[in-house]
Amino acid sequence: FNLGNCNIAFAEFWGIFYGCSVVWSIGIKAVMIESDSETTVLRMIPQGAGHCLPFFCIIETIRELLNRDGSWRLKYAPRGEIFVADWLGKESLSLDRGLIVYNEPPPGVFNLLIADT
Repeated sequence: FNLGNCNIAFAEFWGIFYGCSVVWSIGIKAVMIESDSETTVLRMIPQGAGHCLPFFCIIETIRELLNRDGSWRLKYAPRGEIFVADWLGKESLSLDRGLIVYNEPPPGVFNLLIADT
């Protein structure tokens, strides 16, 4: 997922939104969302945000997705402990802007998947 040059919180919220949308659309209803943005993302999503905050709409949309039937969990994962996410974030910088959905793990992440487990 590549948004180009933007605020980190903006990228985190949009990444969570698109991730939730994709897994919901293919029928996955049990998801753990890991983020290294504890204060900005993982606290604002469960608590909601005031109407005056710039991320209000995206936060409320994510909250609606998470409140659908299913088992959704938000979890803090310190930077450097979610190897695949870090790799994908760096890799996205060399890709066109927009969302890319992989049907299988890209070749560069096989060992990282093992490390993440």
